[in-house]
Amino acid sequence: MKTTGKKSLASIIKIFLIILFILCIASMIVVPIFAQRNGEDFLRQMLFEQPLGVTVIFIYISSIPALIMLYEFIKIFSSIEKGEVFTRKIEIRFLFSSICSIIIGIIYGINVFVVPLGETNFEYASIVVYLFFSIITAMIFLIFGIGLLVLREIYKTAISNKEENDLTI
Repeated sequence: MKTTGKKSLASIIKIFLIILFILCIASMIVVPIFAQRNGEDFLRQMLFEQPLGVTVIFIYISSIPALIMLYEFIKIFSSIEKGEVFTRKIEIRFLFSSICSIIIGIIYGINVFVVPLGETNFEYASIVVYLFFSIITAMIFLIFGIGLLVLREIYKTAISNKEENDLTI
């Protein structure tokens, strides 16, 4: 399968990312609406009086850099689809994506320390599983962000080599 152009791998991934982007925005809008249908105070109680309400707030906060990251990847694959593979635009988009990923990792890392699990009626095993998955999620986003920074540097070198080769006759 070809990498660039119409009906390429880049165009298929771009369509998938656009669908994911739309689903993320829709879920951010629909979840509070459904929560409100359970009663006027249900959303407020869920967010501020339940032990995992803080996590819901952190998920919403992290959704902003996640949407920005998805948007940047949509633009990256749009450029690749057009055949603009080694451009400074893509390099900058890798930088923004890596920053967003690191921010999400930091948000989930903070979440581990902020959630008042000691004051809950959860079983010990549930608390351990929750903390484990929160830490893993934070680490995945941090590692992904660092990986994107490394990829950006590799991309930067490739762009410099391409520019140098374009000047050579």
